[in-house]
Amino acid sequence: MCVYLLKLPAKSKKFIAFLETDIFHQPIESARQFAHGSASENFVITVNHKRYIVKLIHREQKSEIERLVRIYDSLTQNNAIRTTSIIHLNQSAYFTYHHHFGIVMEYCDGRSLPSYKMTKSHFGEILYAYKCFQKLCWHNSQDILPAYRIPEKINNLIQIVQKSARTPNTFIFRFFNGAFLHKTLLNFLSQMKADNLDFATSSVLHGDFHNNNLLFQNDKLSAVLDFEEIRYGYPTQDLIRYIICLVQRLPVFINPFSVFKEWLILADTSFHFSTDEWIYGLDTYYVIRTEKLFRKLNKKNKFNHLLKLWQLYFSILQYRRFKEIIRELPA
Repeated sequence: MCVYLLKLPAKSKKFIAFLETDIFHQPIESARQFAHGSASENFVITVNHKRYIVKLIHREQKSEIERLVRIYDSLTQNNAIRTTSIIHLNQSAYFTYHHHFGIVMEYCDGRSLPSYKMTKSHFGEILYAYKCFQKLCWHNSQDILPAYRIPEKINNLIQIVQKSARTPNTFIFRFFNGAFLHKTLLNFLSQMKADNLDFATSSVLHGDFHNNNLLFQNDKLSAVLDFEEIRYGYPTQDLIRYIICLVQRLPVFINPFSVFKEWLILADTSFHFSTDEWIYGLDTYYVIRTEKLFRKLNKKNKFNHLLKLWQLYFSILQYRRFKEIIRELPA
C-alpha cells in the first residue's frame, strides 16, 4: 500500500485492504477520504494509475443504494449530459462491506469554478446543460423523490417558531433582542404563506444544483455530479438555488445583489419564466434554508440559539432584496 493510506483512520485502512483483495484485485496506489458524513463515506482510489470514486452507504439504506444505481445507469444510457457512471465490478452494481453497501464510480476530471471567475460563457454552458437534463426521460418514476410541499413546510415552520419563542427571558436573550427576532421571523413566514403560489411540480429537478457539483476542465463544463437528491419540482427551484449559491461565495468587495440580478436576467432570457415562477423558486429555497437553520438551533446553548436567529434575520433581509430584484425583471 502507498504511504497516502497512513492518513486514513484505522477502520478506513481495513476497508482499503478489502478493496484490494475483494473488489479491484490489484494493489491500491493511493487513497483519500473526502465528504465524510453521517449517511455515507467517500473515497478517491487510484488503481493502476486510474482513479475511481468509492461511496459507502449504511446497509439499512439498501433501497437507497439500489435507487442510486438505477439513476446513474439511466443517466449513462441517456448520454445527454456528462456525469459519472457506476462501474459494475464482479458482475454486480454494488458490494457489501460489514454494515455498508458500496458502489464504485468513474472519476471525473475537472474542478468547480470559483464564483468570481464565472463568465457569461460559463453560465451559458450551465444553462444549456440544465436544459438537456430537463429533456431526459425517466422510465422509473419511483426513483425520483417527491416534490417539496412548500405550504405544509411553511405551516410547520410557523409552529416551530412559535414554540421556540418561549425561550426563557434570560439576560443574553434580552441583549440579542430575541423577541424581536422571533416576531420578524413569524411575520416573514406568515407573509410567505399568504403570497405562496402552488405550481404543477411535474418537472424533474437535480435537487442539489450548486457550483461544487459542476466541474470545469480547460474552461469548459466537463461534468454534472451528485444526482442523489433528484426529485420532482419546478425548474426555478434549481436555478434560483444555483444563482444564490454563486452569490453567497463571492468575495466581500463584490456587490452580491448586482451579480444576482445579472445572472437572473441571463437565466430568464434562456428560460422565460414568469415573475411568480421565479418567486416560487426563491420561496422554496428560503423555506428549506430556514428549516435547516432551525434544526441547528441548540436550546441548551442560548448564545448559539440567538446567533442562529440573527443569521435567519439577515437571511430574511437578503430574501426581501432578491424578491425586489425578481419583481424588477422586464416582462
